[in-house]
Amino acid sequence: ADAGAEASKIFTSLKTAAEVDQIAWNIWQMINSGALPEEVDAQQLYNTALTACETKLPQLKDAQQRASMLDTTAHLLGSLGKLDRAIELEQEAIKLANGQNREFMKQYLEELKELKDTASGGK
Repeated sequence: ADAGAEASKIFTSLKTAAEVDQIAWNIWQMINSGALPEEVDAQQLYNTALTACETKLPQLKDAQQRASMLDTTAHLLGSLGKLDRAIELEQEAIKLANGQNREFMKQYLEELKELKDTASGGK
């Protein structure tokens, strides 16, 4: 079965933005940790999770939930090499986040900026 299509069904069945955020984050962590079987297309899963997050994001009014989903979306974008958009969303997440979450987000923002520097030849 097509992993992207299967993941789409899961995301469609979820009722809340928080659930979408959680599953999308789990997908990112699973791929990032190398836990995904080789035959599964990681790009497809990233894109499916990204679409689900981008669909739910406008519905989120709670600042902390919105910050969390922005962060998840930025991680997905970063993994897809869409660094400019990832940086933009992570900066938005940092403005909304508080406490420990904000610190983690700041660290990830630095990682994204380093990736971008490396990608552009250190300019």
